[in-house]
Amino acid sequence: MRKIRKMLCILTVLVMCLTISTPVSAAVEISSKSITLTIGQKKQLKVRGTVKKVKWSSNKKKVAAVDQKGEVIAKSAGTAKITAKVGSKKYTCTVKVKKAAKISLNKTNITLNIGKSYALKLKNATGTVSWNTSDSKIAMIFPDGTVTGMKAGSCIVAAVYGGREYRCLVTVKQTSNNNTPVNPSVPVTGISLNYSNVVIDVGESKKITATVLPANATNKIVTWISSNNQVVIVDSVGNIKGVSFGIATITASCGGKKVTCIVNVKRKTDTVPYKIYGESTYRVGSTIPAGQYALFTTGSISGYFQISSDSTGSLSSIIANDNFDYNSIITVKTGQYLKLLRCKAIPIVHAKISPNVKGGMYRVGIDIKPGEYMLESTSSIRGYYEISSSDSHSLNDIVANDNFSGVAYITVENGQYLKLNRCKLSKYRES
Repeated sequence: MRKIRKMLCILTVLVMCLTISTPVSAAVEISSKSITLTIGQKKQLKVRGTVKKVKWSSNKKKVAAVDQKGEVIAKSAGTAKITAKVGSKKYTCTVKVKKAAKISLNKTNITLNIGKSYALKLKNATGTVSWNTSDSKIAMIFPDGTVTGMKAGSCIVAAVYGGREYRCLVTVKQTSNNNTPVNPSVPVTGISLNYSNVVIDVGESKKITATVLPANATNKIVTWISSNNQVVIVDSVGNIKGVSFGIATITASCGGKKVTCIVNVKRKTDTVPYKIYGESTYRVGSTIPAGQYALFTTGSISGYFQISSDSTGSLSSIIANDNFDYNSIITVKTGQYLKLLRCKAIPIVHAKISPNVKGGMYRVGIDIKPGEYMLESTSSIRGYYEISSSDSHSLNDIVANDNFSGVAYITVENGQYLKLNRCKLSKYRES
């Protein structure tokens, strides 16, 4: 009996030891199941409770991308799903990307009496803002954005944030002892430029001069804006410089009046030879370099291209394909396969693309200006247009498209792509 009791005691102790020493495994989970970011923001995601390798992916890389360390970066407005795969298990996080709040000054035009002050604020700025004035003898600016009138005249006060300037026109008035202005304000009646159209090369600079009327206008400060800083930049006194091939509009404003100049930036004459790729099938990275190409038809009928992920020839391997009139634009990546029929490919930096009566594909802000266009059908069957956010030829990137008879009206923005079949660009109106 004593032996039985002794054995029972030993078994009890063993069971207690085993119970105590057995660890409880932590649940495997993703650090966040949903997050909200603004464009450009980053967020680190982690999978807790495992030491196994995690494979990260995004179902919409153009909205939110993720690297293999789990860092998410917001790309464009929309919703994406980030998936962390551990073995056969998947853990997801929904990412909502919002547009960043618009940055702007609380005032872009103020009038002060000498000695008076006004507090300028850069709305929605979250970082450091620096301030400057074009003439501290007329208006003094303090680090907190407070501007004080010093003597009669006009100048520009600017807030510098995120590499951009946000300008405010400051007019300072001289007052008499009874606070009545000594000199009445003379309004601007008009503004003109020495050019309405300018053609320059990439890297070339030119001066655009503005004339403000009347000559004795109280405010003669002109502000300058480029519609596309990736094509043309302009400084505060009208000096422009070609940045890249394309078309941009320079707008000069003063006293509520404005005038524009169209700037066409040309490429410098090519000095480096380049290859033209004809009808064939190419392996990207081997027989044709990766990059963006302009395709042009070589016959009287439509050209055709096909981009595939492999050389199997299966339908599932096709990434993009299209029949096109006159020209198309594509980007190919190393490892892909490119098939060309009845067309040729030219590296985009050497291609000259201009609107054609047969249709074609154009980069907005480079080949054509942004704005509103009237399209005219050029065939007995209906014309077709397609506005896309990229040159991927993917249904997911189509912003707008339609088949139409007669005429149609569209509005295109910088950075978009416009594809036309059986129609042509007609009237243009700047946005």
